[in-house]
Amino acid sequence: MSTRIGVSDDDAASEDNPVTSEEVSVSNIAFGALLEALLDAFRSWDALQSMLRLQLDKHLEHLSSRHKPLPDVVHDLIDNAEAAGWKDDLLAAALRANPGNAKLRALAPTPSAPAVASPLPAASPSPPAPPMDRNALLDHLLSLNEAQFDVLCARLNVPHSILPGSSSPLATRAVELLRYHEQSGRSLQTLQHALQPAHPR
Repeated sequence: MSTRIGVSDDDAASEDNPVTSEEVSVSNIAFGALLEALLDAFRSWDALQSMLRLQLDKHLEHLSSRHKPLPDVVHDLIDNAEAAGWKDDLLAAALRANPGNAKLRALAPTPSAPAVASPLPAASPSPPAPPMDRNALLDHLLSLNEAQFDVLCARLNVPHSILPGSSSPLATRAVELLRYHEQSGRSLQTLQHALQPAHPR
């Protein structure tokens, strides 16, 4: 069995039933969710490049620059897949390369559950989290790591030109993100909603 470089440790699931693009559709999956899953499953340029080359016969260097931070590389990869119409193939290929990754599998459609004679009553939805003020949101932003912060920016569709580069301190980037969000007329609750899945549990 060949070794896959940089693939996360979740790939204990069997590969006896490879995933095909016909079984996977990501048309309704948020850009940020796919970006977050790919970053979790392939944690280096080499791992991402190996998956693309072996599964899709594509070259990562034709789609992005090796000198960019990995979140930007994955961003470019998804942009290219969307533009060229092979986004479904990308998720299917990622699942074949790392079938045990929980975040990738969460994006794949699940088969319908069989009907049961006496279904349990549906659980009541959890109440929404109370709104945070500006200082609380800033504290949450400062608790993120670099990869989580980049995923959050992708969820919010923040233009790359708005924020300082990844070499800048996270505190500087967090303050600028909060300022951009306020100046663009969005509510703080929108930022809070996007922050929830990116924040470490």
